[in-house]
Amino acid sequence: MFYNIKLVYKNFINQKPYSFLNLIGLSIGLCISFIALLYINEETGYDTFHKNSIYIYQLITKNPNSAVLLTAINTAFDGLELQEEIPEIIEVVRYKYYNNPSDCAKTSS
Repeated sequence: MFYNIKLVYKNFINQKPYSFLNLIGLSIGLCISFIALLYINEETGYDTFHKNSIYIYQLITKNPNSAVLLTAINTAFDGLELQEEIPEIIEVVRYKYYNNPSDCAKTSS
């Protein structure tokens, strides 16, 4: 075991450019892997803190003007229409995000 560590140290000292290049590549690879794992954890952990999280779905629609854009912005009646058409849907909830607190005050009065 000690011999292997000594050998690695000698190779690092004797071949500094290659050793530096290998360490940089290893560091970048580990950073990218860590960021990818964080992203996957964030995306798959959506609403998993709820008791019945396996029954929670988010309605995402495709923009007809764009081949790539997927959005969670839907009309007021999309969820209700789906609930009438699909009997397995138990409950529909709409969520609206307000950028401005005064908008929220206007809608609640």
